[in-house]
Amino acid sequence: MTRSLIGYALMLAMPVVASALTMEMVTVGDPGNPPDPLNTNAVPDIGSVPYIFQIGKFEVYNSQYVEFLNSVAMTDAHGLYNTQMSSDARGGIIRAGSSGSYNYSVKSGYGNVPVVFVDFYDTARFVNWLENGQPAPTNQVPGTTETGSYTLFTDGGTTTNVSARAANATWVIPTENEWYKAAHHQPSDAGGPSDGYWFYPTQSDSVPNSRPPNGIDTNSANFYRDVGPPYNFLNDGFAKTGSSSYSSGENYLTPAGGYSVADSYYGTFDQAGNAREWNESNATVGSQPYRGLRGGSWSNVTAFIGSSVGGVHVSSAELDDIGFRVAAIFKVPALVAARLTNGAVRLDLEGSVGFRHWIEVSDDLTNWQPWVRVALPPHGWCTNVPVEPDTVHRFWRARLGSALPSYVLIPAGEFQMGNAFDPSEGWADELPRHTVYVSAFYMQATETSKAQWEDVRAWASTNGYYDLPPGGGKAANHPVHGVNWYDAVKWCNARSEKEGLTPCYHTDGAQTNVYRGEQLEIDSGSVDWNANGYRLPTEAEWEKAARGGTGGRRFPWSDADTITHTRANYYSSASDAYDVSPTQANHPDFDHGDLPLTSPVGYFAANGYGLYDMAGNVWEWCWDTWGYTYYSSSPPSDPTGPTSFGIDSRVGRGGDWDNSAYWCRVGCRIMCYPSNGPLNAGFRPVRR
Repeated sequence: MTRSLIGYALMLAMPVVASALTMEMVTVGDPGNPPDPLNTNAVPDIGSVPYIFQIGKFEVYNSQYVEFLNSVAMTDAHGLYNTQMSSDARGGIIRAGSSGSYNYSVKSGYGNVPVVFVDFYDTARFVNWLENGQPAPTNQVPGTTETGSYTLFTDGGTTTNVSARAANATWVIPTENEWYKAAHHQPSDAGGPSDGYWFYPTQSDSVPNSRPPNGIDTNSANFYRDVGPPYNFLNDGFAKTGSSSYSSGENYLTPAGGYSVADSYYGTFDQAGNAREWNESNATVGSQPYRGLRGGSWSNVTAFIGSSVGGVHVSSAELDDIGFRVAAIFKVPALVAARLTNGAVRLDLEGSVGFRHWIEVSDDLTNWQPWVRVALPPHGWCTNVPVEPDTVHRFWRARLGSALPSYVLIPAGEFQMGNAFDPSEGWADELPRHTVYVSAFYMQATETSKAQWEDVRAWASTNGYYDLPPGGGKAANHPVHGVNWYDAVKWCNARSEKEGLTPCYHTDGAQTNVYRGEQLEIDSGSVDWNANGYRLPTEAEWEKAARGGTGGRRFPWSDADTITHTRANYYSSASDAYDVSPTQANHPDFDHGDLPLTSPVGYFAANGYGLYDMAGNVWEWCWDTWGYTYYSSSPPSDPTGPTSFGIDSRVGRGGDWDNSAYWCRVGCRIMCYPSNGPLNAGFRPVRR
């Protein structure tokens, strides 16, 4: 799905246009698939969709809805906020202020929990906001929430109905067939059942277990199942509590994607249980417009989570078990070029509004490199690329962005560690430059997000980890922050155990006691470096990964030794000659709301290894104890830091949203008390 063009230009201008909110989507392929022959609901061609589309990997969760509210509901003309979102235990959003200056925040611990108390009209307005490029701050008017993929009709301030989907819409509410296919379909020639449809959205024809998420059970969901005497949280009532007794003060919802190994064939989560989800199907009961619901919820019994039960509800229903997920119909991106009178080349991108697109560049039509990533705004995107007399041929192409990879391989090999660009511009602890060999390992492509942190922490709290804090996060898809070094180490162990891997960190040299609690000083001898579990990178691993396979550069990218706000989220200042950003101070796209001023993980272009945010956003904890003169005596192969250790010396790398360009250099090192958890600190794990 690419179109290429030939131009004559240098890679100089790199504008980035991106929305504040990123929706994680999965692609639903196999266009024109046969319908489900079971079709107990008598829905025409149920499950058959003649085109490729995308659907939300997760139900829309509270932190995403908060971004929407803060963008369009300072005066909440159409009631996008329901006060039960605050007062009810299943609600996860707090409103403060008065009409005209309302502001919204997430209840502690509810950021990645599905939003509920939303009706079909709220859902349509959220989708219109996405379609219109997430305008902010604004009101609920045509061009923001009232028109777009749908037109909403009101009478005396009351919403009465919603139009059919616009023919050219990108962001949409799923049709019943789109929703059904994403949940139940798997082609028989791809390992699915003979008729191509599973009865349950967990790739199973067997009734799922009702239990809390555990990262192990591939056929489990959040619904009400009571099949006999209590089984210790297994099929003995509500999944969250393991009880058949209802409490109005209990939040029965589970985090979006909490059932991390119970996904559909296409990679969606929670299409069985958690919250019922709106779809486009419609009916009229009396004079009331009704819309479709699918998937069952935390309060529904087994029958409601299978393919045989659909349903409708009055469109204005706002209940504690109704939420939604979005879908998208994407267009093949096209890149159009025009020669300007001054000799520059103008590039215009055409594609799907709000979707991530990559523009790539090549010298030979074979080796393509990322040039800029664009989330296409509603007014389109273009840039002028200047030409110099001695320029060589350049080729560009556009492609639809895919989901971020989870982990990328960092190959074994030597690299030059330390200040390899200009020894005069850094601290003495960045020298001497020295050759280091690092064995192969995998590194997470992005910084650990708030959603990832909470998912593991929820499991850890019932599995022997008693002091992992909630952790901060601007939104579920922003990096977790405010976690100290001990927290990060214990979280890595918890994630390892949650996924059935061997944990790396122990409290003893014999490596028999897994580190699960308190702030304990552990040295390299207590680490199983050959385990397959997660851990913090060593400082050498981090720097090798950050350099992206190239040497002698100042920053993680290989095409320039300067930095701008199109490259990273940092504090721009004219005090550094290599900081050439036209925008100064904090990044203008994120300089709003409360601190920290982080950006979504994976927002900027990746380095040569496919790693995101290795400069800026949050600085990242490494394993090593910090040593001022360590580079003079560092082992040449797989160094793990000084052998002495103490509470005053762990290494951080990468710079952050409030650091200048100086601190974003790949050779720059900082030390921090391991018990501190600053607003600008995060981490990303590695594994063998």
